[in-house]
Amino acid sequence: ALTTVPGPNRLYRYARDARVVAMEWPGRPPAYGPDERREIQEVEDRMSQLLGKAPAPLPERKEPSHRILTDSAQWIWAQLSSDGIRIPDDELPKDEMGLTLRWRDRERWAAFDREHALRFIVDLPPNVTIVDRAGYRLLGVETDRDGMQSLVEWRIVPDRPDKR
Repeated sequence: ALTTVPGPNRLYRYARDARVVAMEWPGRPPAYGPDERREIQEVEDRMSQLLGKAPAPLPERKEPSHRILTDSAQWIWAQLSSDGIRIPDDELPKDEMGLTLRWRDRERWAAFDREHALRFIVDLPPNVTIVDRAGYRLLGVETDRDGMQSLVEWRIVPDRPDKR
């Protein structure tokens, strides 16, 4: 099982033999921007109301990680929290219940190899979405100003000072 907890930038891997391995990355999760905090708080309050729970304020900082994935090379990828980007109104779905999130984090991923070592962190431009990953290769969709989309493959070139 893989999980992350609020606070430290750390993933925990719980193995069947009861071992716990921590995978860490530098930095702290970002704080919400003022408009982002207000609008996300409205959606959270609406969700709490629908579930019959008392409203609760958002934490000071975002959760360290949104999604955790593995790839074909058996690497572990964590989508890290980053600064929020407001989604344009024309991209938002129609929602009468008031549960539409108008903000998304710019894509930022940490990659850990099979030995749980942090290999790299990838920060992507706001117009790029990752659709697949495998070791040192990323497959993404890039959207230009006119809305045209292109499929792009990137190869991460690791810095290996020990290799000549």
